[in-house]
Order: sequence, then structure tokens, then C-alpha cells
Amino acid sequence: MTRPVEFVELAEHGERFYTRRGVQVAFAERKVAVWADDGPSSHAAVVSIPELFAEFADHLGGPDAEWLTPLLVRLQAGEDPQSLRAEAVDAYRVRHGQEPAVTVWPLPTAHDDGSA
Repeated sequence: MTRPVEFVELAEHGERFYTRRGVQVAFAERKVAVWADDGPSSHAAVVSIPELFAEFADHLGGPDAEWLTPLLVRLQAGEDPQSLRAEAVDAYRVRHGQEPAVTVWPLPTAHDDGSA
């Protein structure tokens, strides 16, 4: 079974017809969706914040994504996810002049992913 989880689309960088990367954050769940599109194929994963830093750090490169690193460190450290979400939305609005999009990803329930 799955449950719908909202991910706030906070970063996208790269060029069309080259590799583009994106980062979306589910604050309450402390999960990050990453995606890459290199033209002929695209890939996506939902990972923990430590996994993001260990395996997908290149998604945080570039001027449109660097600002996320301190915010994600704070989220990982246990700061209030709702306050951090509001802060991230405000920062995105200042950078881009609009609200970030929100994507709903169906995530496995605790029972489906093997956890208790």
C-alpha cells in the first residue's frame, strides 16, 4: 500500500538536452526526491537526507541548489519541519518570484517498506 506525500520542488538545474537535476523535499517525512533527466532517459529516487549527501550530492550543486544544503542539515538535525518548509518556500519565492510547485509522490506505507 502507498500513501500520498507532498514534496516541495525547490531546485532544478542543468540545461535542456543535457543533464538536468532536481531536488524536492518532503519536510514532515524528512525525505528527499531527486531526479535526473539526460535526454534519452530519466531517473528518480526518494532518499533520506544522509543518502542525499552521500550518493546524490551533485544534485545540490549549482547556484539554484546550493542554498538547500544548510536547510537540509537543519532538517536532518531535527528542527521543526513545518517551520523549515515555510522558510524554504519564502526563500524560493525570493529567488524565483513565485511559489514552488508541489508534487505528490505515492510512498510505501511503513508496512510495505519493511519497517515497523
